[in-house]
This record gives sequence, C-alpha cells and structure tokens, in this order.
Amino acid sequence: MRPATIRCQFLSLHLLSANLNQPNPPARPAVGRSLAWVAGMTLLGAGRALASDFEAADILSFPWRGFVVRPQLSVSTIATDNVFYGNNSATAQTVYRPLIVTNGTFALGPATTNYTILRAKESDLLAYVSPGVNVEYGNGGLNRALFSYQNDQLVYLNHPAEDATQHHFTLDTNYKEGAVTFHGRDTYAMLSSPQGGGSYLNLLGLVINRNTLDDVYNVQVDVTEKSSIYARGSHSSTDYEQGLPIYDTDNVSGTLGWAYSPAALLALTVEGYYGQSAVGSNYPGLGKGPHSEFMGGFVGAKGEFTPKLQGTVKLGVETRDFPGVVNGASIVSPAFDVAVTYTATPLTQATLNYTRRTDLSGYYNGQTLIGNTITLSVQHSLGSSGRWILGARASWFQNEYSAVYQPIAVLATDVSGNVLFDSIGRAVYKSVAANYARTETMMGAGLQVSYQPRPWLVVSLAYDFSTYTPQFGDANVAASHPSIDYTDNRATFRIGIGF
Repeated sequence: MRPATIRCQFLSLHLLSANLNQPNPPARPAVGRSLAWVAGMTLLGAGRALASDFEAADILSFPWRGFVVRPQLSVSTIATDNVFYGNNSATAQTVYRPLIVTNGTFALGPATTNYTILRAKESDLLAYVSPGVNVEYGNGGLNRALFSYQNDQLVYLNHPAEDATQHHFTLDTNYKEGAVTFHGRDTYAMLSSPQGGGSYLNLLGLVINRNTLDDVYNVQVDVTEKSSIYARGSHSSTDYEQGLPIYDTDNVSGTLGWAYSPAALLALTVEGYYGQSAVGSNYPGLGKGPHSEFMGGFVGAKGEFTPKLQGTVKLGVETRDFPGVVNGASIVSPAFDVAVTYTATPLTQATLNYTRRTDLSGYYNGQTLIGNTITLSVQHSLGSSGRWILGARASWFQNEYSAVYQPIAVLATDVSGNVLFDSIGRAVYKSVAANYARTETMMGAGLQVSYQPRPWLVVSLAYDFSTYTPQFGDANVAASHPSIDYTDNRATFRIGIGF
C-alpha cells in the first residue's frame, strides 16, 4: 500500500470513496425526500425493533444454501467546514501594466497585480445512506470465505453537482489443511471524492474519479512445532480517469520469511521482499513514468510480548531505484512496521501503529518519497456491559519527496529586480529549472462516543480535526505550486444496523 494521505476519520464513515462513473444526480427535492425517507424509516424501524425486542437474527442473519447472508445498513450525516480542502488565503497572481490613452497618446500605467483564490474554503452538510450485504461460507470456522458489498449514496447539501454513488467490494478467504494455512484478501473500489493532503487535482474539479484495487495473499507452512516458513504476495493499483495530470500507479511485491516460536504465543521473524512499481500517464503532457524496483528485509517479533502487550514489531531497510534511468532518484531508507495493542484494564485498550516505507510520487517522473505514518488510538468501555464506548485518536503523517528538476515559468526582472513588461503591458516570464523536493506534513485528532443497545445496532457521534502543511525548498516552486495548506473540522452522526 502507498504511504497515502492520513485523515483522522473512522473507517465506518467511508469518507474517501465513491463511484467512478456517476450518473447525473437527480433533482435535489427528489434526492432530499429519498434520503429523508430512508433515514426516517431506519430510525423508525430501529426504534420499533428495540421496543418489541424482536429476534434480529431472523432478518439480519439467515442461512441460504450453505451460506449465511447478513444485510447491512448505515446512515450518516457529516458536517464539515472545509469540504474540498481549500484555503482562502492561497492565491495565484497575474501581473500586468494597463494601457492608458491620454490625448491620443498611448502609455503603460503602473504595474498591477490581480490575485485569484485557488481553492475556496467551503462548508457543507453531507448525507450518506449505505446499504450492503455480507455473505459468508463456512460459518466462521478456519475454512471460510466472506464476501462484502456496500453501496453508498452520497448527497451534498450545498454542492448538488458532486452527489455520488459509491461501491465497495471485499473478498476475504481462509483455508487450513494440515500444516498449511492460507489467507487472502481482495478489495476493489470505484471512487469519486475530493482529495486532500496535498492533492491539487481539485483545482480541475471538486471530485476526482479513480478505481483502486488491493490484493494480499499469505501462505504459511508449519515445518516443526516451533518453526514455519511463509510467503506473501501483494498487489495494489490506482487508476485515475483520463485527462488528469497525475500518474496511475501499480505495485506488485513478493515476500519470503521464516518464523520461530520460543514461546507458545510469541514468534521471531526474518523476511525479505522484492517488488516493482509502474506508473502510467492520463494526460497528454505527461510521458510514461520510469519503472521502479524496490527490495528490503525485516527482523521482528509478533504475538504476545507480555500479558497486556500484543502485536507486531518489524525493523529493517528498504531500497528503491530506477533501472536504466540516469537521473532516477534512488534511495536507501530504514523501514519500520509496528502495530501493538496495550490492554491497560479489561475496559481500556491503546493501539499504536507506525510505518515507514518508500514509494513513488504520482506527479513527477522519477521522484521518490519516504512516507512516515504514526497513529495512536485509545478505547474505553463505560461499565461492564460494553454498550457505551469512548474513543480517541491522534495521527501524524509525513511524506519526504526527493529532488527532481522541472522547468517552471517565473517573472523576468531587470538587474534592479523590477518586473519586465512587453509593449502591451503583459509581464514577461522566463523558464528556469526548479527543484520540486518538498515535505508534506499532516496531523489529525478525533473523538468518538458510540452506543450499542443491541448486537446489531450501533449509534455513534464523532468529531475529527486535520491539518496539512507543505514545505518547499525552492522559492519559485513555493510561489507557484498549487499544493496548499489547510485545516478541516468534521462532525459525524452515524447509525449502523447489521451483524
């Protein structure tokens, strides 16, 4: 997976996904009435179900020809003060000298600069209605397959042109036979949503259409009671619509490792991996990007470190280069993969995740990046029933992009630093080689309270804050690059129904 933009949001909201091929949105009154009806029926049905204490398994989980079918429904309302990740202070400038006519004589007036907001900061109220279904074969045993589908209908109160339909597909499989264990997971999504965290594609349109595919397969073979070998294959791709100045990405890698268990619930691991990355162009002005190869290795441990501390810790190194490319930005970097959970009390848990990996830039040929992501979440149950749960989360994300030089147009000046103009008052520009190395930093924090009166019903209220800041080493790039800093506040109310 790419070290992608971190947003401090809860996964159940599915804020980052939508359909690539959207139909024209229906008229707003019809959409509003439909959403109001669905939300109202959901609340009414949930209330009546609670009052009558019916047997939810009869309609929310039922067998069918060896399968178990579980319908799902989620209704969410999201209020945000920055729906398209804008910043009113970010501007583009146009410099000129107006032509003045005095008594038939033409002359250039004083220099004038016009400023234009690149992307406005706009608030909105969003509604999500998300029906879906889980279909399981194997009844939860070691050998099972689980298919999930979710459809999201998304409506913007103030921006009806951006209404979207979203699709998510997931297939999760487990199989064990003797000493061999297999686990696979495939996810596919058709997305159409704003992109924050440094993506300036929103300048071309508020919603960015793309498809994503992720596949991960693991095979483990127990050699002895204490040792095993394992292999993992993974593939991920992002395919943007044609006409956008960004590269499609496609990554494939393979891992081979060995694990030894000095204790029943603890394993020490050694692994190595090799992979390739390819990028494809969607825009006539962008040529096909260079092919990249990466490899690395980890030593680590997984399992139960203490009765209260469990997880995975892997430390290693990763290299990435561009075979046959003279000016490719090859890098060697430490690599980390940490995911640990600390159970302070039976009612309180804290989880820490940290990853550091390399990747390719989606915007410039031959540019690499080192991505760091840290998240910390805490969950506390109020009382022994577990119905009320408080959650808090903080995150820090940083991408460090390598140096890559591209021509850029800057204002031409004389020896005194004054802007030069042509005969009709237009500013004169010149082309210079600019260094597009930069650092992107994003931080987020969130709070959530959820109530689960029944195993099939969850009601939650959440608040999330995020901030993004880019830093450029080249002043010419900083003055003209459309990647802008911003802040975003979001409040979400959600009702989820289903096992």
